[in-house]
Amino acid sequence: MTELPAERHLWIVSPMLHDTESLLQLRTETALACREAAIALPIRHLVIDDSAGTDTDVARLHAFDDVEVLTPPFNLGHQRAIVFGLRHLVPRLGSHDVVVTMDSDGEDQPADVPRLVQALDGGAPLALALRTKRSEPFRFRVMYLVFRLMFRVLTGTTVRSGNFAAQTADSLETTIDHPSFDLCYSSTLLALRRHTVAVPCARGHRFAGMSRMNSYALVAHGMRMDGGRRGNVHGDARLPRTARYRPARRRHRRSRTHPTGGHRRRVPRRVQRIHRAVLRVRAGIGDRDEGSRRYEGPDPDQIDRGMTSASEAETEPATDAATDAATDAATEGPGRLTRAVIVAVVVLPIIAAVVRALRRHWFPIGDDALLYIRVRDVATNHHPLLGSWTSASLSVGEHMNNPGPIYQDLVAPFAHAFSPGPGAAIGVGSVNVAAIVAMSAISRRIGQWRAQRWFLLAGAALSWTMGSELLFDIWQAHALMLPFLLYLVLLIAVAEAKAWAVPWVLGIASLLVQTHISYAYILVLLTPVAIVLAWYDNRPVPLQSMRSALRSRTAAVSGAAVGVLWAQPIIEQLFGEGRGNLVRLARVSSPSRHGGCATGSPAPCRARVSPTLPTDRSSSSPACPARRSR
Repeated sequence: MTELPAERHLWIVSPMLHDTESLLQLRTETALACREAAIALPIRHLVIDDSAGTDTDVARLHAFDDVEVLTPPFNLGHQRAIVFGLRHLVPRLGSHDVVVTMDSDGEDQPADVPRLVQALDGGAPLALALRTKRSEPFRFRVMYLVFRLMFRVLTGTTVRSGNFAAQTADSLETTIDHPSFDLCYSSTLLALRRHTVAVPCARGHRFAGMSRMNSYALVAHGMRMDGGRRGNVHGDARLPRTARYRPARRRHRRSRTHPTGGHRRRVPRRVQRIHRAVLRVRAGIGDRDEGSRRYEGPDPDQIDRGMTSASEAETEPATDAATDAATDAATEGPGRLTRAVIVAVVVLPIIAAVVRALRRHWFPIGDDALLYIRVRDVATNHHPLLGSWTSASLSVGEHMNNPGPIYQDLVAPFAHAFSPGPGAAIGVGSVNVAAIVAMSAISRRIGQWRAQRWFLLAGAALSWTMGSELLFDIWQAHALMLPFLLYLVLLIAVAEAKAWAVPWVLGIASLLVQTHISYAYILVLLTPVAIVLAWYDNRPVPLQSMRSALRSRTAAVSGAAVGVLWAQPIIEQLFGEGRGNLVRLARVSSPSRHGGCATGSPAPCRARVSPTLPTDRSSSSPACPARRSR
């Protein structure tokens, strides 16, 4: 490529894949639109041939002096082709050049190019095409609406623009330094904190051929945009507030190698890596990838001390306070009302299932009726101290119950307030709604909106796959699925060494184990993993810190919670008839019982060691099968 003359140019960068005819029409209509709008800038087209040289029709473009074809070594895809072209173009730009990125197929209308360029005359460095109307088929528009909704839920940002944008040469030089630029150009434009003009532009029709954007490509594009949007939400390279190291409150033992003999504070390795990367960028080293540019702004120390000149302050990113505000906005996600609406949407299937059950006059039968009878016995002369009877008793030859009645106690107020049908449906539905709401609140406390959105998505997916009838089914294998998801969220909090989560973990674990003993097998495997992870991230843990933790208020609350929740099974064990239910469960779970699995029929062996999975029955199976494992 020859070196660009010193005059001002309008560069139009367009990726192209087997679409030469559309690009030729784009060239003609763009020149006509700029001429009618009295834009006197010479127009040059930089075309990225994403066919990697396999499209022989591209040779037609070489006949035009204002068209340059850039051929990558392999197919890059739409977004990365734009990145590839811009990185090659930036070193050749003049200081007053204008760069427009647009599709080559005509869906970005050439008539809108002069409007974007003229929007920069007011001093704004960036002008984005704001989509006002789309021309795709109805199916694609529905998928795009779902994509926008999911992107809003996951990032807190509404997508109303794409690659169609105009910016000055100085703005583009800053854009390519953004950490998300190589991943997704359009999400980088959303993440930039600079003065931006939005120009309403309708989506046009293709000049020729058929669109290659399908549902799969849209999902892949959304994942790339989400990764780019979450990669760095700032326009500069400041360390995000959520990643800054905060000294732990506990006192670590003295470091033997510390030069001052002071107390040692251990910074997580991931925070150290982020901090080192930020220091490299701010010092001017930047990324060491090919095509990266050095930071040419004012001295970072002067920025931190407030010594930047007025002219520098106008061109550089905002002050520390503005950066902190942007960080907080990205961490907090959407507003409180929007988050409440999202949580309401997640619990809506549960509420709809309960309302449908009430309208159909549903009532429990079979095993559900037996479980509901014990719920009605709560706070009566026949108050249950144990959970429901388990059919595993038939296999082991001894009557046993699930350890405790916590779930029955939770549903009992609704059972006493309503008739059998509404009481069971509203009670179980309320427990599931409470599990979703608690999961949302706890995940937000763990990782703000970045964690909350994913767990809300998991809760919505689980509710959807369960089907409407299982959302108010009192049978333990179905009733405990959402509480178990809540337990997994709490385990993550324990793995992050969140002391406040310990009482909640013990409470939800007690609910799961007491309602269905098979969950004990799962909890025994998962809980130690969370504890080991918490220890590993905070090692070494001094003995004095462990003693202080055992004497803390959290330990007292945890002990009190366990005592209250297990009081009824313990009372039955101490004062009930026979050996007591807990002893019977312990004896049956022992491998020495009946000689382990070496003797007896296979059925008792399976009953002793195989927990009942929550997926054993679908919502379309008979309501009263021959026998369920309870």
